[in-house]
Amino acid sequence: MPVLQAAHIRYFSDEGPNTVENGILMRSDMHALFGVGYLTVDYDRAGEPRAVVSGRLHEDFGNGRDCCPHHGRRLAVVPDRRSLPT
Repeated sequence: MPVLQAAHIRYFSDEGPNTVENGILMRSDMHALFGVGYLTVDYDRAGEPRAVVSGRLHEDFGNGRDCCPHHGRRLAVVPDRRSLPT
């Protein structure tokens, strides 16, 4: 799909490796939010990656209808858990 982009988890400009393990596939609007800190990834108690949408998005812009519902959603990991960045 034309709106999908590959994002570096650790910024390439900050010595993040240019590898698959340091990448995440996301929509272009989510990628933009990820890049400025309104969206991140955290792990639940079971070690599963989850989307975290900052409350600042709504506070700063009075918006977030499209992104806030993704807060807490489990992220699909491909090809498997062993490829997750450390």
